[in-house]
Amino acid sequence: MDVWDTVEHTYPFARRVYTSDDDAVFDFASLRAWPARDGAGRDVVIKVVAPMELDILKWLNSPKARADPRNISIPVLEYIKYNDYTFVVMPRWDIGWEHKFYTVADLMHAMGSYLQGVDFLHENRIAHCDLRVQNIGLNIIGTPTDSGRLARDPAHALYTIFDFGGSFIYPRDTPLEKALPLEKNTNGDVNPFQVDVALLGSVFQTWFKPAEELLPQITTLLKEMVHDKPQKRIIIHQTLERFQEVHSNLRPDQLECAVSNQLKNNKGALYTVFPGGAQPVPR
Repeated sequence: MDVWDTVEHTYPFARRVYTSDDDAVFDFASLRAWPARDGAGRDVVIKVVAPMELDILKWLNSPKARADPRNISIPVLEYIKYNDYTFVVMPRWDIGWEHKFYTVADLMHAMGSYLQGVDFLHENRIAHCDLRVQNIGLNIIGTPTDSGRLARDPAHALYTIFDFGGSFIYPRDTPLEKALPLEKNTNGDVNPFQVDVALLGSVFQTWFKPAEELLPQITTLLKEMVHDKPQKRIIIHQTLERFQEVHSNLRPDQLECAVSNQLKNNKGALYTVFPGGAQPVPR
């Protein structure tokens, strides 16, 4: 079956490219979120949320916030109150880390989407605090075998940020460079906005590894995102501006340049780079 014929563009729901439920197994990154299907058979996630996450989600899903195209946070379909608990129903989008990038255009589209999304969060003084591969999604459900080139194609791929369970929201006039965690968390007392920049930069470095020689200026930018000293890290808005400048100057042939997923390490050993990490090539 041709997956291009099975895809339905029904935003905010993901593209379904699986033909068997076995290929749609949910990755339980958190025991507070469970997969389900609504009355129309569409894939959703139901999650129990704490008060601060609920406040953040309600703001992100307000008409004003949704009117901004940079807001790529996962949409909330419904809020369910049960006793002292609040559950949110969201469309299910896969983590997507195992889907391959085929071209420079694929990479630039993904990176640009996330930079704009985080820039929107920071502008509105929301620090995600856990921008790792398991919390950044892609509008597809299915295995890489099922989806192929379709998954990352900029004409079809949309990206999202989810799981605001460890996030903070600050007063709008809070200086980004002076923010401190609002409560104890796994990142210690480091500025949460600087944490976001470093975590996203780390994800990007893994993704961008196969294209380093093609776009060295992006490699330099990513190094500034993950600087060892948090106070010296570039802020997200500056990152976005420099990224967009590079992107706007790329020729069509550069954007369509193929991205190899096989590289050699400093000992000459061949390894395969996936969006989620690097693995040795089997002999």
